[in-house]
Amino acid sequence: MNNIYTMISSALVNEKKTAQKKLLNNKQLVSSEQFVSVPYATIEDTNLPAWQVRFELLKTDNPVDFCLEIKADTILGVEDTEDGVINLLQYNNKILGVSRRHLKLSPTETDLLITDLASTNGTRKNGRFMQPNTPYSICNGDILELGDLILSANIVKAPHGRSVVTDDPRNIVNAFTHISTALISNLSTDDVLDRILEIATNLCRADEIALFLWDEQAHELSLRAERGMSGVKMGLGKVRLEKALPVCEVLRTGEPLRSKITNGQKHEFVTGHHADAVLYAPITVGEVSLGVLIAARRTKAMDFTQEDERILCTMGKFAAVAIQDSRKYEASNLTLQSKIDELSTYNNISKALSKTNNLTGIYNVLRNQVRERWKVENIGLWLIEEATNNLVPFPKPSFHKTYAIGHELIGEVASRAEPILATDIKLFSEPTKTLEPTLQLLARSAACVPIIENNNVLGVLAVFSTNENEFDEEDINLLQVFSQAAAAAIRNAWLFEQVDNQRATILAAVNMLPHPMMIVDQEGKIIVSNKAADVMLNELHSSQNGKEGTHGGFVMPLTTLMSGLSESKWCTKEIIVGNKVYIATLEYASMIGTIILMQDVTDPVTGTSNHRNFHDLAEQAFQQSKRYTKPLAALIIGLDDLRRVINEEGHAIGNQILKGLASELRSFLRTPDILGRYQENEFIVILPETNLESAKVVAERIVRLMSKKNIIAENYKMVSKLSIGIAVLDLEKDDSVDIFMGKAYGAFTLAKNDSKCQIKIHKDA
Repeated sequence: MNNIYTMISSALVNEKKTAQKKLLNNKQLVSSEQFVSVPYATIEDTNLPAWQVRFELLKTDNPVDFCLEIKADTILGVEDTEDGVINLLQYNNKILGVSRRHLKLSPTETDLLITDLASTNGTRKNGRFMQPNTPYSICNGDILELGDLILSANIVKAPHGRSVVTDDPRNIVNAFTHISTALISNLSTDDVLDRILEIATNLCRADEIALFLWDEQAHELSLRAERGMSGVKMGLGKVRLEKALPVCEVLRTGEPLRSKITNGQKHEFVTGHHADAVLYAPITVGEVSLGVLIAARRTKAMDFTQEDERILCTMGKFAAVAIQDSRKYEASNLTLQSKIDELSTYNNISKALSKTNNLTGIYNVLRNQVRERWKVENIGLWLIEEATNNLVPFPKPSFHKTYAIGHELIGEVASRAEPILATDIKLFSEPTKTLEPTLQLLARSAACVPIIENNNVLGVLAVFSTNENEFDEEDINLLQVFSQAAAAAIRNAWLFEQVDNQRATILAAVNMLPHPMMIVDQEGKIIVSNKAADVMLNELHSSQNGKEGTHGGFVMPLTTLMSGLSESKWCTKEIIVGNKVYIATLEYASMIGTIILMQDVTDPVTGTSNHRNFHDLAEQAFQQSKRYTKPLAALIIGLDDLRRVINEEGHAIGNQILKGLASELRSFLRTPDILGRYQENEFIVILPETNLESAKVVAERIVRLMSKKNIIAENYKMVSKLSIGIAVLDLEKDDSVDIFMGKAYGAFTLAKNDSKCQIKIHKDA
């Protein structure tokens, strides 16, 4: 009879397991009321703690959830051949990175624990990686990432409503056991502190809980972790020790403190956060205070008890251990990082080589890097000499000899373009009369690799040791990394040497010119300049900075100078540098840059263009206006009382006044306008593409604004009363630029002699 009962029970259990598996395999969406009991429960499972959890798959086209009633260890993975494993491949999602046995769920009376089973792609809880084989507590709303599969955990029901009876020592011991496990096996401070706060919240029945750490350098307490305190950001809760607050008192004394509501006013334990009852516990190691743990209740008539205080103080001690361990871990991690940095030196050799542009620097980098990696007697570097096609040692003098390609070990490496590992060589040098015998290289083993760039052998790199069988294939592979980096550096060094030689030749030629000459790259940076250009640039640099200096790295604003100029022919442009006027001639040369030749055309008195240059520019503007039928205007400008001032004060004062007037006039002109000295005491302005009305506007503006200014020369002050004559080009009658400018001067004479009108316009007869 018993055997029959056993057979029936076994059949019922197997049938129940099959039905439950079918439910998990076939039901895409499970309601919250339908929970599958796992592991597949037997008739005797009624006394086990049961957690009802709904897992929702996130970030899918068709949201899916599955509900589990967890009574014992249960595995989430992609294997369903054994009991207790929930197969996640059944859902119509692209499951990436989920291991066969990925995550374990472990129910207890007080907590539902999750443990990553050393999965391939790891598990994240709320965005942070979980340490493998380390239990973590799961809370309602936690987000779990199993590889690329994202689950939301919703705890529907927990044993005893997940309430913790502090009078039951088994619950407290169970909680502290979980904390101890986390402290021992988990080096993540954030995870440990989260675990402490979670358990402290349950054991102390706290609505809000916070953990402050002492910052020795800032001399303040800083909020490091919290639960239930919405709106408070980590690190923003700052408390100075000098403040008369309970949290500061607990840090100073190292003793716990209980506060409660008084006179109907709630206790403020963090700025903006109030509670009816607050419990403070120190976080200490020995006599050293590391911070404060705070628990708060918002429920009236719920003061903290002595037992709550004892529990929270114990939590503070656990937190202190976690903080100390994390700091030790960080110190150890720094030491480990230092070792990693040493190894990365070899991987970054190309970066070190890129900082030098000469062969000597390349050789020094290779020698230093090799000696850090190997204990060798010598490093050899041979470069192919194009004239003789031989491998010549570098640098010289050297106890290495020159080799023909294909001869002996070094020549064979270059010929075959393959590395060679020499495990037993007797003598690898040639005796010379110029070297002492002690300098002759004796070697027993060598590792030799070719230096190849774009399939061309540039040379050979080799290391030597007096020990036999000193090198192996791993050394050859690493040495090849060195040679690959050296190949690009050597090629760049040769190119730089050629460019440098060309630059020296060009510089020697341009230094023979008396006028400033420069070569400018595409970014407007000067790459070559002669002595005259250096003097000009230093003068400009000094006037801008008030001190002498060189133009190294100085970039002139040459964009304006070169804009609009043709690349196919020589072009000229007037440019003002400091107090001088230059005519710049530019030519764009392919693969070289922009060649600029500048000629000083400054009038020594006024600082404007001298008469010859002004006349050339005026002629160009005149011819272009005639050719393209464009308007052209001319202004003759003079100071009314300048002749009297010169007679009374002398030519020195008169020249200073003219120079000051020229400086003022430049501020009224456009870039294409041409300013020059017409006769001894007058200025002329050529206005391209300007008709009579526009010319009158310019003249009136000059007269109006200059009447409000005084021109100062030493101790003499002169009122700026101007006379201006205006003429516009007559395309049919004006046969030369001189006739055109003469019309403007005639109008100026009329204006000067008219005491009532400062501006006169030339009128054709």
